Amino acid sequence: MTLVAGIDPGTNGAVGVYCTEQRKLISVEDLPTWNQTIGKKQRKRIDPVALMELFDTLSLMGVELVVLEAVGGRPRQGAAAGFVFGYTVGLIYMSCMYNKLPVETIPPGHWKKVMRIPGKGNGKGKEAMKNAEKAIKIRVNEIFPNEMAMFTTPRGAYKMDRADASLIAKFGGDHVINTIKPLTDVELKLAYRHGDTGA
Repeated sequence: MTLVAGIDPGTNGAVGVYCTEQRKLISVEDLPTWNQTIGKKQRKRIDPVALMELFDTLSLMGVELVVLEAVGGRPRQGAAAGFVFGYTVGLIYMSCMYNKLPVETIPPGHWKKVMRIPGKGNGKGKEAMKNAEKAIKIRVNEIFPNEMAMFTTPRGAYKMDRADASLIAKFGGDHVINTIKPLTDVELKLAYRHGDTGA
């Protein structure tokens, strides 16, 4: 059984696990977070200890590859927000390295094109975002019709990051895992030391 994990990074991110033999989604969950007090406000941050435990679990499950969406800063994003996002991606990489899980980074435009997800259409701003989210919901429903409950909260709210992570995992299982050769421990260390982090 070959398992591939797909990650939509960020404090609202998620991880999905896809089985290539069964061609089904095994699990999907939000990345673990905690609230950090900064000044007088509570800010959501990735919980590094819980994240490490999550990747320990992925390793024990037998995940053979992690596919991480290679995203950068957004337009007009502040320096602090960019730092927090970079810190989150760094924690994900460290958790993978610690558990000897190979990582491939995939630009969002690439995996969405291959998975036949339409773009943002002719809209701008919020309208374009709504168009993109609607397209992802439709595609997820087509690919994972029996797993739709995995993409909602107990109160029924739809979680776009879970949908993204699941599609990234399927992309990795269908288009990435068979194109890379297994790495030995020494090769893995060298790959991480000299490899492209996708940043």
